[in-house]
Amino acid sequence: MHLTRPPMPLSPTFLEFSCSISDDGLKGGMTHERSRKLQDLMREYENQYDHLKNAKAEVARLERYSCCLKHQLKQEREESDGKQKQNATVSQLVADLETMKLKCDTRQTGLKVHIEKLESEKEEIAERERVAVKKCKLLEQEASRVRKLSDIHYGTTLELDHAFQVILDSKIVSEEFKKIVSVLKVEVEKRKDAT
Repeated sequence: MHLTRPPMPLSPTFLEFSCSISDDGLKGGMTHERSRKLQDLMREYENQYDHLKNAKAEVARLERYSCCLKHQLKQEREESDGKQKQNATVSQLVADLETMKLKCDTRQTGLKVHIEKLESEKEEIAERERVAVKKCKLLEQEASRVRKLSDIHYGTTLELDHAFQVILDSKIVSEEFKKIVSVLKVEVEKRKDAT
């Protein structure tokens, strides 16, 4: 803003100076002393005007600087809000990951226990298989013995009948094998009757 210098104000010093001029001074013109005082007053007025002009320019500069600071502060606040939202999102993601990790650990522990249980059951099944194999061998031996008994003398029929009955009453012998034994028993009975 351009300033136009206004007329010099009538300061107390200037008024005092004006009043001190006598009629003789006006008629004969200003003395050197009074002329010097007037020049001093003019310089003082110009200095004060320059100071005022500089002060207004400084105020305008400070206002512009204040606007810049306000704009910068607004941007920083917006960035801060954005960072806070980002931090909140990241914190939520971390919490979700921790929850998922906890669930996975729990599930992994459960699977480990289940696997250990299956391993134990596997050992039990293997042991049962070994026992079953032994029983099958015993049954095969018993069947072989029964087949031999079918050809022996009549005097051994009681032992043969007992063997048949043991096999037929057994709970571990399969039904198919019992059928075979039943057929053998019938054949033995026929031979016994024939004799």
